[in-house]
Amino acid sequence: MLVIATKSPFTKALPPASDKLSLVLTQDAVIAATAATTKSALNEYRAVYALESDITARGLSDHISSYIQVIELSDFVKLTANHQPLVNW
Repeated sequence: MLVIATKSPFTKALPPASDKLSLVLTQDAVIAATAATTKSALNEYRAVYALESDITARGLSDHISSYIQVIELSDFVKLTANHQPLVNW
């Protein structure tokens, strides 16, 4: 299952972690990808991705955790095509 998070973790908590979920951080949710976020908070997901354009737009490029896989929009499209079901969070 692919969960697409769009809200800041300060506004709406991330979905409960599970090794069956892959998480994509988009829009304001990319704040959760910063190095200040502990790896243990995200390591129970199968994979965690963050959209590069949203990271750049928020000036967070130098603050992204090494645990996060930064992806381009084309990678995001491939993820949505290859995962079922999709959940918007």
